[in-house]
Amino acid sequence: MELKGDIFYLLKTETKKTIFGSKAEAISALKQALADDKNLDIDSVEIREANTAPEDDNGNPVNGWALAEMPWSTIAKYLLGRDDSA
Repeated sequence: MELKGDIFYLLKTETKKTIFGSKAEAISALKQALADDKNLDIDSVEIREANTAPEDDNGNPVNGWALAEMPWSTIAKYLLGRDDSA
């Protein structure tokens, strides 16, 4: 996988971890995983965002990577068609 920007997303389920180049791809894969496996433990599923070029509050580059878990509210907004940032 070639990273086109500075951010990628990791979808982690009970059985595998998959990397995606966009929030939309990660959430769509989550939706498909839930549709494919009705026994999937929703509490064990997460999407993490990895920023390989983070900046501080003033826009200055920061060393290292920034990792954050995507909130379920963000996922829900996307699935309901209310999030244009994906």
